[in-house]
Amino acid sequence: MQHKTRGKYSLGDSARIDPQPRVKNQVNRWRASLLMLGSLLLFPCAVQAEAVILDSDLAIVSPYRIRWMDEHRVMFPTRSGTFCERIIPSTHDKPQAVQLGDSLMPRSVQPKRNRGLELNRLAIFDTRTQKTTFHSAIGIDAPCYANGNIAYFQRVLTDGKCLRDEWERVYGRLGEEKVQPKTLISPETCLPRPSNDPEEDWATQIALDELIKNKRRIKMIRLNKSHGWLAVLDEGHDRRPLAVYPPGRESKPILIDRAPFVDWLTQDAWVNFLHYETFRGAYLLRASYKSKVEKTPYESTAGIQLFDAVITGLWWLYPNGKLEHVLTHRSVWKPELIPVKEGVLVNQEHNKGFYQVKPDGTRSLIYRRDVSLLIEPTVSPGGCKLAFGMRKEGEGPPHLREDVLRVIDLCAEAAQ
Repeated sequence: MQHKTRGKYSLGDSARIDPQPRVKNQVNRWRASLLMLGSLLLFPCAVQAEAVILDSDLAIVSPYRIRWMDEHRVMFPTRSGTFCERIIPSTHDKPQAVQLGDSLMPRSVQPKRNRGLELNRLAIFDTRTQKTTFHSAIGIDAPCYANGNIAYFQRVLTDGKCLRDEWERVYGRLGEEKVQPKTLISPETCLPRPSNDPEEDWATQIALDELIKNKRRIKMIRLNKSHGWLAVLDEGHDRRPLAVYPPGRESKPILIDRAPFVDWLTQDAWVNFLHYETFRGAYLLRASYKSKVEKTPYESTAGIQLFDAVITGLWWLYPNGKLEHVLTHRSVWKPELIPVKEGVLVNQEHNKGFYQVKPDGTRSLIYRRDVSLLIEPTVSPGGCKLAFGMRKEGEGPPHLREDVLRVIDLCAEAAQ
């Protein structure tokens, strides 16, 4: 850091006392207090109404993929307790994926080198009975589940040894799946995609025509099969959903209104496509930027201070091209925003839990634990439950405790 040259009244000269900074600091504190009061009036303090928390007491391990099978059962990878002997023949035959000490194993149970590599397996946690069953396969990766179909890669073992990273592709109806030729799997169906998909060719041609005729770059995102494709503009400061192309080459594109995004695009914010939510029948869009003008109050050990506001917006995009604004949120950092059946879950300041913002603006503090290291938060098809991985509570340093699967049931009280 460069310092100013010391002169008659340098930065290091304690003899010079300027009262102006004190006045400014006092004004800033008053402004922060008024903003904090305004935010409390607009968003009243959260009601203490903690939701029902269901704990599987089972570790969730890599690959961190959580899949809801229906509104009550959730599938996730966990430890199997089975190890395979890991032998690397030479430096020229090292596996590219996993070796000893891989993240497939929790930090607290890393095996010694002579125990080899622990293989994972799929667990199915039933939120009604709070009991867990296990899939028979071990040593899996990239699990996919949809409508009773399952697909995954399974590690090849030779006499209990995993000499190198060799995998078989397995897919089919759950419980009836078998080894199949390796192919691309559709995440919508968990079944193979056609090798020569005319829909892919059509989407590629749309993007090429847009570039040639209108000099604009677009990306084509595959939506659910019955919804077609989404064209996303990928051009400089104008990055947003452009049009929905329904299935069928003869269908006309449905243009998406640009007006809701104008204020965000002028701040160089990109409108990002996230994913489809079954409970809403729509796709989630998100944009975020750090304001250079707007301030937001933040309470710390030093008191209430003002910081540049991070402004985040959410929208639902329906298959017919209609947009629906979900929420505009202001905070000191980029928040965790998770839409559910009734409103949106938002992480508290300092990540000390979740509160639920309902459509009428009321807030309820529904989860009081640290959410700074949330893993794969996934909403159930009906929008009533949130499954996620979370560092296990207990004694000792957090980095030595394993991650466990936990479920928040947001509709349990309404069902009683």
